[in-house]
Amino acid sequence: MVLIRALLVAFAAMSVLFGLAGTGEAHKNHNKVEAAQNASTASQATPPAAMADHGGMEMAEALPGTMPERAVAWLGKMHPAAVHFPIALFPAAFVLLGFARRREGVAAVARGLIVFAGIAAAGAALMGWISAGFTIGDTDPVQAWHRWIGTAIAAAGLIAALWAWRRRDTVSGGAMVTLTGAISLAIFIQGGLGGILTHGLEHMRF
Repeated sequence: MVLIRALLVAFAAMSVLFGLAGTGEAHKNHNKVEAAQNASTASQATPPAAMADHGGMEMAEALPGTMPERAVAWLGKMHPAAVHFPIALFPAAFVLLGFARRREGVAAVARGLIVFAGIAAAGAALMGWISAGFTIGDTDPVQAWHRWIGTAIAAAGLIAALWAWRRRDTVSGGAMVTLTGAISLAIFIQGGLGGILTHGLEHMRF
C-alpha cells in the first residue's frame, strides 16, 4: 500500500516536472528553427569550398586537443549505456527481496545484485556529470532534476551496496526492501527525465 502511494506521488511529480519543462522545450525548439534558418541563409551566401574549410576548422576546434581530454569526453558519452546496469539490477533485487527473500539462496543473489548495482550507479552518475558538465546552475529544469536525482540515486545505491557488503544478514530485512524499492522508484522517475532530455517532451504525449 505504501509503495502504491509512492508511485502515485511519483506520477504526480513527473506531471509537474513535464509541465515546467514545456516552456523551456518550446523555447529551445524556437531557437533551433531560428538557427536552421540562419544556417540556410549563410549556406546560400558562402561558397561551398569556403564552407568546407570553415566546417573543418570548427570540427578541429570542437575536438579536445589532448588524449586525456578526449578519453574523459568519451567516458561522458558512455553515460546512456552505463545507466542500464542500475536500471536493471536495483528493481531485480527489489522484486527478489519483496517476494522471495525468505527462500534459501535468494538473499545471497540479491546481495550480489545490490553491490554491483550500487557501484554501477555511482559510475553512471559520474559519467552523467562529465557529459552534462560540472555545474550546479542548470537553466533547464529537467536537466537540473535529472542531475540531482541521479546523484541521489548514486549516493543511496552506494549506501545500499556498502550495507549489503558489510552486513549480509540485513539484506533480507524489511529496511533493505524499502531502500531498494525507493531507489527503484527514483530510477523510474529518472528514466522519464532522461527520455525527455534525449527525445524531447513531445515523445511523452499520450
